[in-house]
Amino acid sequence: PKKTYQMADEYGDDILVNRNREGQDADLRKRKREADVREEGRRRTAAEEEKERALAALARDDAVGEDFDLHSLRKLVLGFERKVSLNQEARIKFADQPTKFVDSEIKLHESLQEMHVISTNPSLYRDVCSCGVLNTILGLFAHDNSDIAAEAINLLEDMIDVETMGESGGEDDAKELLNFLIGESMPVRLLQAVQRLNEAEKEEADAVHHALGVLENMLELMPETAQALLETEWVAWLLQRVRQPVFDANKLYASELLAILFQSSQPARARAGPLDAINVVLEALAQYKRRDPGTPDEVEFMENLFNVLCAVVMETENRELFLQAEGIDLMLLMIKEHHRARVGALKVLSFVLSGTAGAAACAVFIERLGLKTIFSTFMVTPTSKLKKMGYSPLEFEEHTLSIVASLLRNGSEAHRARVLGKFVENNFEKIDRLVELHVEYSARLAEQEPRLEQSRRDLEADGFEGEEIAEELYGRRLESGLFTLQTIDLLVAEACAGCGQAVREHLTRVLKLRGRALSEFVEVVAEYIKNVDPDEQNGDAYRKHLETILKALTD
Repeated sequence: PKKTYQMADEYGDDILVNRNREGQDADLRKRKREADVREEGRRRTAAEEEKERALAALARDDAVGEDFDLHSLRKLVLGFERKVSLNQEARIKFADQPTKFVDSEIKLHESLQEMHVISTNPSLYRDVCSCGVLNTILGLFAHDNSDIAAEAINLLEDMIDVETMGESGGEDDAKELLNFLIGESMPVRLLQAVQRLNEAEKEEADAVHHALGVLENMLELMPETAQALLETEWVAWLLQRVRQPVFDANKLYASELLAILFQSSQPARARAGPLDAINVVLEALAQYKRRDPGTPDEVEFMENLFNVLCAVVMETENRELFLQAEGIDLMLLMIKEHHRARVGALKVLSFVLSGTAGAAACAVFIERLGLKTIFSTFMVTPTSKLKKMGYSPLEFEEHTLSIVASLLRNGSEAHRARVLGKFVENNFEKIDRLVELHVEYSARLAEQEPRLEQSRRDLEADGFEGEEIAEELYGRRLESGLFTLQTIDLLVAEACAGCGQAVREHLTRVLKLRGRALSEFVEVVAEYIKNVDPDEQNGDAYRKHLETILKALTD
């Protein structure tokens, strides 16, 4: 009996193997048939294709030229639905003879192109939602012919195009359409379509690009739809896409969408850890520590990834992940190398080290010998090089100064002493640099006074009063250079309070030579203290510290 069971098992295994082979063969035959269909569709002569495009364009122009109303919509949708049905019937009837359903495929593709006229009439979107055609379009995402799926995606992108909706005043209609699509699981179905496409084929890579365009339009039209994307695997797909070694338009687009998502959605930032977003982004950025991006598009890709990091580390728990991934080490390497990535690295560090949540990061920064790197950067602003690369020297200085200020505010006593020690090195050269920056930013702010005064008059004319005007003008002054000036003068006050009388005496001599007074610094720091948020974490202790360092300037 045992031998009989063995024979039966072997026989069963043979049957299973044969069935698997038959299934594989059938799958191969199916793929070949679909490839034949696509190839047949693409074999048409250039003249035929041009003729079809012209006819389709003419049909759309005629539709726009006429009053495209509800009757026109119903007629168009009925014709489209009929072509979808005919194509389905032909595929079933002639499953093994692709050449016999290729004509229905071509007509369906043309009908999809004609459907683009709907996007020029957003006032009819409510009727589009109620007539059932959207489900038919979404169903075509799964069509075996990738050209059909691609055109369906393209149509959907066109229908919720933000620029078109803005020009036609159809944003509210587009939002209603978008809500309907999300209710019909459009994000999931779109992702499934993208996962079926082969980006090695140009036409299918273009289809992926249109799919990403759908996501961008979603997020721009209704930022709250980020939640719908988080309920799918879209973010994971985007992260894997930026990880691909070859740079192309879709890799750039994926990085842009990640930046939009993480900047606009706190739930997205909260999921950065489980998605391993920080490691993925750091790995993608690592290639730029010793080389510049090769093209403007690649520069944009790199900057998008830096923006992702800046957004993600706004969440406290993500800063620990950033430290574990040795993010500070990579940023310091980038700053040392003096390539394009230097600017983005400074920006990321200014975010990571800021606030009370930045205390651990400040400790790591100092332990990794970051003081030498940041103070070398602090001493010289490569203005001409930055402008040539399209970056703002003002932002470069702002990020650098913010890093130093965070190290003093969030560091332990031992680490603060190491930072303050830098201000007495080399005959107080850091103090000289701070005075130079104070003069520069004071002049910059003074230049804005006429504009700010005009703003005051405009606000008064608009009915604003006292406190409201003061608050608004203070915000505008911060944007005009006061924020950086405050950081500079606070650093001077910190040095006077923490480095002894020698710094104060040197500062007084330098200011006298420049015809400036210490009272300028006192005025700026006093105004800063006045506007410190009382509800800020450790606000009382911080205010007391500020009053102490202010006293070092006035005594």
